[in-house]
Amino acid sequence: MTKNITHKEYVDFLKGIDLDGYRKKYRPYMSVEENLPKEIQILDFIYDIYWDKRTLLSFDDFIQLVIDSKEESLKEYNRKRNGHDELSDVVYPLFLKGWIARQYRTWASIITQIQLGYLYEELFPEDVVIMNHVLDSEGIDMRVLGKKDYGVKKVSKRKDIHINDKEQDGVVSIKYWVPKITDLKNPIKKNGDYRSGYLEFFKDGRLDFLNNGFIIFNKNIFLNVEK
Repeated sequence: MTKNITHKEYVDFLKGIDLDGYRKKYRPYMSVEENLPKEIQILDFIYDIYWDKRTLLSFDDFIQLVIDSKEESLKEYNRKRNGHDELSDVVYPLFLKGWIARQYRTWASIITQIQLGYLYEELFPEDVVIMNHVLDSEGIDMRVLGKKDYGVKKVSKRKDIHINDKEQDGVVSIKYWVPKITDLKNPIKKNGDYRSGYLEFFKDGRLDFLNNGFIIFNKNIFLNVEK
């Protein structure tokens, strides 16, 4: 049975996540960066747990649930990755640490994306919102049944970074910009002036910065967006 989780409850869940702790824990493990087969990806689990079932699991509980379900697929991929070497099973724990670190980054990104769905439901309770891994793979982050498809796009103001901002037919783009996190955590310069990134972020007014480092959408994100 689907739980009735409100937008506030979901945001409170995000506020309680120890982002700094997870970053420190998983930063050393960058050994699994290749394209992974669908059998050991986790997008379907994320949408199923946090959107369809509306269960607010910690990352540790969530990833253990995934491992329990995909353990044989993970072990088989690790064997193939190592050429079925006789030491494959010996190095499996190290592979698993790298895989978990990789999935943490995916998890943190998608659960904030799902927050947009909870927010939309709160603002427009008469509409039906669909979010799942199939739509995600098609570049659609949120579907409002019978109305519009939406794609969330982070943009960059740095000239040395190119982000593909090509518009997708039939998908309404919700574009947003995020300054350096250090500008938000330490907004005042030594001379007493506010950093430009901090000022521009709050002038835009469509995003909120949580104390733990998460950046989430607020109701202003839908201003001037086709609905």
